[in-house]
Amino acid sequence: MEEGWLQLLPEGRPGSESLAAYAAARGGALFRHSARLLGLPGHPVEAAGRRWALVDLARRSADRGEARAALEAAASIESDEVWPPQLRALGMLSVLTRRDLHRASATWETQGSPARMLRMLRHRFTGR
Repeated sequence: MEEGWLQLLPEGRPGSESLAAYAAARGGALFRHSARLLGLPGHPVEAAGRRWALVDLARRSADRGEARAALEAAASIESDEVWPPQLRALGMLSVLTRRDLHRASATWETQGSPARMLRMLRHRFTGR
């Protein structure tokens, strides 16, 4: 995942190629390795991981232009998300990512807000 963060070190706002490399090396790798550790290697989770990394970057960025670019890149990632019970922990991150993506940076919810916690619990128990 360090390789992902290295994509953001050059001066200036990262371009689309840097954001894609960042997302793949950080989120794609995290979700892929997590799926392997959770017993489902090869399950298609990398796209959801890339989207998570980009939305997480947007949430944390102080640069509005960088945040906007990260959100646009995240919105362009298609992901077929079927979360078997073993991967629901990753699914919860993905559900919150989609929620954040639809709300955009103007209305970020606090990470531990009751609404976010309820949404994660709903996904944990229902898979949706």
